[in-house]
Amino acid sequence: MAITPGLEPSPARVRLRPGRLCAPAAAGEGDAGEECARWAERWADRAERFQPDVVLTGASPWDAIDRKVPALGDRWLHIGDPDYDAWLRGELAQALQVLRAPGVPVVWFSQPHIDRPQTAPENDPARVDRLNAVAAEAVDAVGGTTVADYAGWIDDDPVRSHDHELRVDGLHLGERGRSEVADWLALPPQAAGRSPSAVTG
Repeated sequence: MAITPGLEPSPARVRLRPGRLCAPAAAGEGDAGEECARWAERWADRAERFQPDVVLTGASPWDAIDRKVPALGDRWLHIGDPDYDAWLRGELAQALQVLRAPGVPVVWFSQPHIDRPQTAPENDPARVDRLNAVAAEAVDAVGGTTVADYAGWIDDDPVRSHDHELRVDGLHLGERGRSEVADWLALPPQAAGRSPSAVTG
């Protein structure tokens, strides 16, 4: 009963898979170029074809990487830079408007900290916290969106936040994790087996 870009509807009308406004050029850093500029059209098309009953979405660690945004010049930017924050806030607000356009409820997921040992920009809890703050501003600006505190559900539990049977790589949900998140959301049982990944947008 949710959609993410690039996916076909499932028989259960439920998708628990990650989607993002656009794919970065490479892991760890990305250029928000021409492909990114067409995301709104793709999302609107899939919403029209899928006709969801409810949309589950949210920001993701990809939004916390270092990236170039053509509209902002040739500098590498990241979350926490005022120019990047303003750009991302606008993108997320537009995403919510596109997803709400069919008149269906939208549920926004906050992003929990990533439990990974390697050093990468998106693994920085401060970046994730700032990402959630910028996203919350976008949600408030658009209105009409329910917030699911997925970050709190993970981060506020000292066991759950480091449970690699729940999040197999410290980010993506495993089989048990999908089942537990479906229970937390009170989703139908058939949703839990639909994807190898987390409920993140």
